[in-house]
Amino acid sequence: MRQTDSRAFPGTRDQSRDELRGLLAAIVDSSDDAIVSKTLDGVITSWNRGAERIFGYTAAEAVGRHIFLIIPDDRRSEEEDVLARVRKGEKTDHFETVRRTKDGRRVPISLTVSPLRDSHGHIIGASKVARDISERLEKERLQLLTRLVLAQEDERRRIARELHDQLGQQLTALRLTLEMIKRQSVPGTDLRVQVETLEQMALQLDEDVAFRVWEFTPAVVDELGLRAALTNYARKWSEHFGIPVQLHTGQSTGERLAPETETMLYRLAQEALNNVAKHARAERVDVVLERASENVSLIIEDNGVGFDPSSLETVGDGLGLIGMRERAALVGAQFQIESTPGRGTTVIVRAAVTAGIDNA
Repeated sequence: MRQTDSRAFPGTRDQSRDELRGLLAAIVDSSDDAIVSKTLDGVITSWNRGAERIFGYTAAEAVGRHIFLIIPDDRRSEEEDVLARVRKGEKTDHFETVRRTKDGRRVPISLTVSPLRDSHGHIIGASKVARDISERLEKERLQLLTRLVLAQEDERRRIARELHDQLGQQLTALRLTLEMIKRQSVPGTDLRVQVETLEQMALQLDEDVAFRVWEFTPAVVDELGLRAALTNYARKWSEHFGIPVQLHTGQSTGERLAPETETMLYRLAQEALNNVAKHARAERVDVVLERASENVSLIIEDNGVGFDPSSLETVGDGLGLIGMRERAALVGAQFQIESTPGRGTTVIVRAAVTAGIDNA
């Protein structure tokens, strides 16, 4: 096949170049990644639709502005380091950092920066490709959370086993020894009274250990669901500590949530009720489990002595509540404490249900 001499058609080469530029521009503009170019002084010269989607600024708002438009103050030194490498002709691949959106949010990105050269090979700026890695980091966070929850449950299982096998056996031996001494002592004597007192103490300690072993045993949430597990726990807790508990649940609370969310709510209920037993001197406790279209709420309210929430950071007893807040944060749940001295305490936890699973 005979090839056509482009010199016979002077406009052909220019037309092909224009078409190629147009094709490349269309590809860049349709990318989900943010593709941005800037001068060596940091002035933005191009801004694709991916950049508009990730950062919120339109091209008209961004082009001509300094790149610091999207760089938080605490990340500007990183930008200077990257620019120094660009000036040396070096490329930076998949650098993970944070950028700022138009509405002030911080978005994690993976950034690749390459030098831009003119037709003579001189470096005149930088081309940046930024990928939003929020979804990937969220998946990694959930995977880490799952491993953490499993590790915590394994540790609880180990503690329960040690309590049962070691302390439980020692308490049994102690009670048998006291029973033997009691049989050998004379009724009505001081020795007999002291032995009987020790017997009651050993019995109470044995019951406390048995309760803790049951409490530390991995939750039955996976099998029964959150509502049934809470109902069972509230009943046993009330029997053990002698404090009436009223549990209020809605019909929809029987629907399943993500396993880590159910375990978190169950464990927080345990910790809140145990705080009531240790500190509140309450006469009753109300536990409320509610589910709305987007979230599930767990509320534990007592009528005890209450406290000043502002003292949590300065008193040792506040460490437990601070730990509860951190546990809730692991699954993105909101944690709130309301209390007034002499007027009881309310613990409120709200978690999203969007990650729930189908009802079993």
